[in-house]
Amino acid sequence: MSRLSYLLITMLLLGILAPFVAARIEAPRQGPPDPLRPADPAFEQRKEALLAGIIAAYQDQPLRGKFAYWQAQALLAAGHTEDGIRLLEANLETNLEDVQGDRFGAWAMADAYWRWRSVLPASTKESFKRQLTGYADYAGGRTENHRLMLATARYLAGEAWPDAPFASSFRDEDPSGRRFLLNRMNRYVHRGTAEFDSPAYQTFYIGPMRSLADLAPDPAVRQQAAMTAAWLILENAGEWLDGHWLSASLRYKREYDGQDAFLSADYVLWLYFGASFTPDFASEKALFAVQAAVSPYRFPASVTAIAANREHAFVHRETDRWMGRHHYKTTYLNRTYGVYSVMEDYPVHTAFSEQYHRWAVQWLRPSGTSRLYVKHPHPVTGEEGTTGYEQVWQHEGTVLAVYALPEDDAHPWVRLRTPLSFRAVIDESDRGDVFFHYGSVLVALRLSEAFGWDASSDAHAHRAGMLGVVIETALPEAYPGPAPEQLRAFKEAVQAHALRFSAAGGVPTLRYQDLHGARLSITYGGARTVNGRPVDLHTWPLLEDPWMQQRVNEDRLVIQAGTRPVVYDFGTWTER
Repeated sequence: MSRLSYLLITMLLLGILAPFVAARIEAPRQGPPDPLRPADPAFEQRKEALLAGIIAAYQDQPLRGKFAYWQAQALLAAGHTEDGIRLLEANLETNLEDVQGDRFGAWAMADAYWRWRSVLPASTKESFKRQLTGYADYAGGRTENHRLMLATARYLAGEAWPDAPFASSFRDEDPSGRRFLLNRMNRYVHRGTAEFDSPAYQTFYIGPMRSLADLAPDPAVRQQAAMTAAWLILENAGEWLDGHWLSASLRYKREYDGQDAFLSADYVLWLYFGASFTPDFASEKALFAVQAAVSPYRFPASVTAIAANREHAFVHRETDRWMGRHHYKTTYLNRTYGVYSVMEDYPVHTAFSEQYHRWAVQWLRPSGTSRLYVKHPHPVTGEEGTTGYEQVWQHEGTVLAVYALPEDDAHPWVRLRTPLSFRAVIDESDRGDVFFHYGSVLVALRLSEAFGWDASSDAHAHRAGMLGVVIETALPEAYPGPAPEQLRAFKEAVQAHALRFSAAGGVPTLRYQDLHGARLSITYGGARTVNGRPVDLHTWPLLEDPWMQQRVNEDRLVIQAGTRPVVYDFGTWTER
């Protein structure tokens, strides 16, 4: 059978047989209905495309390990019950400890058991029991997402077989992981997450919460997990731009620069928020979105509208506080492009700074690279990540950055990434300026000193010690004429505002007036100001944009969506 035929049959099964299959499956438990409903009807189309695309992509390739359980769930949801069970049984023959990515596998296995146990043969159920009670490393998580997945797997396994002996506990004082899970839910919705906005790992926060919200027998756990899962998705709605997720991140496992290069969390957000294009489902990363597709939960249409409403420019602000480290994020979206950044209150030289992605300009483009940035790379990688020798201040679509690189630094240079997909360019790098017209956005890259740039490469290194960088942006239609004329007018407007940089006493200070007249400044290790007023990071909101407001450590998230305001109260864990 051809792949096309298989895909068509699969989609037919999704439309016709799914209701009959669902009738034979226990309805997952859920909390009360979301007051922001009704659901987005386009979700079902994206769901069917995702499941059918995954089934077609792997029809001749039964997967193993952490991916296999999601492939099996896609088959089961599409009505391929025998194929799904056969794939589960084949993977259950291998002990979890021997599976690459066993932390991910334990959670995937527990979710698959609870979600499909009503159609599983008794022998298959026994295999699940043997694996999940016999797993010896529930306490072995090295990162926050590991611990969250392992606690979820251990809790659900304990609820499934409460009288069975287990080979390991999550913690000696918290064998089932329940206490840990409730603690983390409370922390996330009041203070943000540990590995904030990671395209690679955000899935492994949302997913475990969705498992508990759908499947946990305990009503309290279900309710808190359902509201936490909703919060974890809501925080990204104001950062979504037609398939681009525009946000700084603590853990960018690898750089990706185009709309067509999704990581696992991008697929989940695409499923919930949508885009004008369909991503590639042949990537294994797409499999981690299967859970969101097979879950009975549907995100409200009003929230999907938040993620799609880009008629007017706006600012989304966010805080993530974890273990004494505070991150203050800004995302500015303006119809066809965005600018994002993060400020922190500690030296970024430890933990995941080799994966830290601090700021960039990003714009709509169907494929290929669409991100421009400057960074001082982390010494471990020499290219990715960053260090604390760079500090930034963003006001709407303008970024100011100052650099204070030690003379003996292993990489005494900054890396400039300027995609070559521009329609027009004006190179005045000999005076510190280059101007780009990328179709969706105009970008001015301004350094406080001359640097080398040419159109033969999208990556340049500039040796620096003390340095200032300004990024200015605008919509192309703000200036008349064809692309070259628009860019010249933009250049003249930008260069009418001088960049003033000093490094007196070895402390860089950068001052600049943006295109809209705001007077901005940043001093390395010192104040950031707007029109002479210092910015108070202590009052930075947990979530804030035109649709959502919540302060750090405040119980109430107020959502201005739909026909009336909705309040999520995380003190009482109720919605009204």
